[in-house]
Amino acid sequence: MLIWLASYPRSGNTYVRIILNNVFGIKTYSLYPMGDNRVFLPRKGVAEFVGHETDGPTGQELIKEAQASSALYVIKTHEKPLTDDPAIVIIRDGRSALVSYYHYCRDVEGLSVTLNDVIQGNVYAGSWSEHLDSWIQPNQARPTLILRYENITKDLRTLIEALKLFCKIEPKHSFEASFSEQNAMFPEFFRKGDDQANIAEMVEYSQAFSDYHGAAMKKFGYL
Repeated sequence: MLIWLASYPRSGNTYVRIILNNVFGIKTYSLYPMGDNRVFLPRKGVAEFVGHETDGPTGQELIKEAQASSALYVIKTHEKPLTDDPAIVIIRDGRSALVSYYHYCRDVEGLSVTLNDVIQGNVYAGSWSEHLDSWIQPNQARPTLILRYENITKDLRTLIEALKLFCKIEPKHSFEASFSEQNAMFPEFFRKGDDQANIAEMVEYSQAFSDYHGAAMKKFGYL
């Protein structure tokens, strides 16, 4: 059984993977794991903490294996939808997600991008608005659990219950999701977890951001 774990980058995807691993004992896959391998494996204990599966098939082979299996495969993706399988979709305020992604591109991936590049979608993940629109459509057939970053990072109990019901799994362990512990493990990746600090960095780019993403911000309740 395949369940997608979908989000625009820096919207809480890794956090949900951490909860699935540490609370439910569910290891998760990445559609294209080489990126996660490159980022996580050099840092001691990070891949294990996240529950990132480092081996096995990738891409279409992984999709086919998951669809054919009676076991649960949760597959992380930052791509637009490739199948109609059930999906957990995580939304974060676009201002905060894009600022966080900008820092990730520069500080973790070592890319020479500007915040304007990220706002305009001239990066790997493309447009924040287009990504959300591709996953969240009126009357879509795909069973979808929508999670909001600002809620799941403040209310662990509700997140656990939502994952339990949607994935039909039972919690196995208690877990204190300490951001300071995550930050100490990998400060460039687990950067701040603070929407307001990120949004403050977007102020001077407000007009450009609004031009590209104002409609989506209203649609998803952030304005």
